[in-house]
Amino acid sequence: MTKKTLFKFIYVSFFIAAALVVLSTPPYIINRIRLGQIFGALALTGLSLQLIMTSRIRFLERGLGYDRILSAHSVNAKLSFAFLVLHPIFLLQDFTLLKTFSFYHYLGVVALLLLILNIILTVYQPRLGLNYEHWKLIHKSGYVIISLGFIHSFFVGTDILLRSRLFYWWLFLLILVIFSLLYRHVYRRLVLTRSVYQVSKIVPEAPHIRSIHFHALNGKVFPFSPGQFAFIRFLSPHLSREEHHFTISSAPNEKFLSMTIKESGDFTSTLGKLKIGDKAIIEGPFGVFTNVNLSGPFVFVAGGIGITPLISMLRAMSAANQKDKVILFYSVKTPKDLVFHQELENLKKQRWLTVYYFFTEGGSRPTIEFIKKRVKNLKKCKIFICGPAPMLASFEADFQKFIGNPANIYSEKFALK
Repeated sequence: MTKKTLFKFIYVSFFIAAALVVLSTPPYIINRIRLGQIFGALALTGLSLQLIMTSRIRFLERGLGYDRILSAHSVNAKLSFAFLVLHPIFLLQDFTLLKTFSFYHYLGVVALLLLILNIILTVYQPRLGLNYEHWKLIHKSGYVIISLGFIHSFFVGTDILLRSRLFYWWLFLLILVIFSLLYRHVYRRLVLTRSVYQVSKIVPEAPHIRSIHFHALNGKVFPFSPGQFAFIRFLSPHLSREEHHFTISSAPNEKFLSMTIKESGDFTSTLGKLKIGDKAIIEGPFGVFTNVNLSGPFVFVAGGIGITPLISMLRAMSAANQKDKVILFYSVKTPKDLVFHQELENLKKQRWLTVYYFFTEGGSRPTIEFIKKRVKNLKKCKIFICGPAPMLASFEADFQKFIGNPANIYSEKFALK
C-alpha cells in the first residue's frame, strides 16, 4: 500500500468513525435529529483534520508531498463546510427554535459564517485584489473557527456533556488539535532557532529572476534531495516577515543553499530590496518531487521558473557523474527569459543531456506529439513536469493517456493554496 493510498484510507476512516460513534450512542435510531448530530460530528472531525494537515508534521509529509496534503486540505475545507451547513438544517425543524438559542448556539453560527468568509476569500482572492499576506492573515481565523466549534459542541451537545462515546471522540479530536498546534507553533519554533541562514550572494539570472545564495550560520546546510523546496522567513527590515515557500535550486553537494525566485507576486516583487548579509530562517526540506534513487532515462518538461527543481536535479547528477540520459523540454516566453541557459549548454557537452527550447511569444510550444517524436521508448522514461498549473494539468493528462502508467509521471504544483 502506497502512502497516498494509506493517507486516503485513514482520512476516510476518521469520518466513518465519527458517524459510527454517534450511531452507537442511545437511542439507536436514525431520524432527522440523529442525522443532524452525525453531520455535527463530521464537521468537527473535518475542522480538526484541517489543523493536522497544515501542522507540517514531517512523517505525514514524507512520501506524500506537502502540495498534495494541502490539496486534500482544500477538499476537506469544502466537505467541512457542507457538514457544518447540514448540521443545523437537520436539527432545526422550524425557525421558531432560534428563540431558544443560547450563547453557545450562536458560537456555532459565528463559526459557520467565518468558514463561509474563508472559503469565499480563498476562491476569489485574485478577483478581490487581496494580496497573499492579507489573505493568509485572514485565513488564520481558522484557529477561531475550530475553537468555536469545540466550545459549541461541548456546551450544546448533551451526549458530550453526559460523557457518552461521543465525549471520548470529542476528547480524541481535541488532543490531536492541541498536539498539532504545539508542534507547529512551539516545537517548530524551537527547532528553527538553529536554522538561521545569511544571504551571501545575489545572482541576476533573467529579467525579474534572481538566485539568492545562503550560508548556514551553524555551518551546515540541512540535508535535502534535489527538487525539494523549503519555507523561508526573511529577517530583513526591508521585507515582510511572512513565511513563503521556494524551490531549492542548488545541489545537495554544495556548501551553500540557493533559491531561484521570479518576481511574480506581492512579496516576490519586493525581493530587490534584499541585501547581502540579511538573515533568514529556512525550514526544510519538503516535497517528494525528486529523481533520487530512480534510474533513467528521464524526460524533464519545464515551463518558466519550473526549471528550478530540475536544475537542482541536473546539478546533482553532474556532480555524481550520473550518466542517465536526460531530455529537457524547456519553455519560456522569449529567449531573454531563459534561466541557467549557459549552464544548460555546458551540461549538454557532457552528452547525457539534450535540451529543446521553446519560446511561447513566437508561437513555439512543446506538445506531446513533439516529445514522442524526439524520445525513443518514452513509455520507459521517468517523466518530471514542473510549470504553471494549466501546463501541468495538460501534460499530466497527455502523458497518462499515452503511457498508461501514472507511476512514471512526477509533477509538483508551485501554489500551496
